[in-house]
Amino acid sequence: MLNSRRPELWQNSMHTRGPAKIESEEPLKRRIYELECQLRQKEEEIINVRIDLSEEIQRLNCELHAMRRLLNAKQERLGRSK
Repeated sequence: MLNSRRPELWQNSMHTRGPAKIESEEPLKRRIYELECQLRQKEEEIINVRIDLSEEIQRLNCELHAMRRLLNAKQERLGRSK
């Protein structure tokens, strides 16, 4: 909603009326660097979680396959004994 009494609110936040005055770029550069480091760390954590989940899924699939084989063998023995 536009505020007719405050024309500065009419502008998109991505646009400025004139050149922005930045007292020092160093704090911004440092903050960008910190955020990039955090992003890389989170990406590595995500990769590690995906690897762990893939390994767990593979382990569970192997266990399920073994259980199916045991069940099939048991059913075959029961079928022969009848």
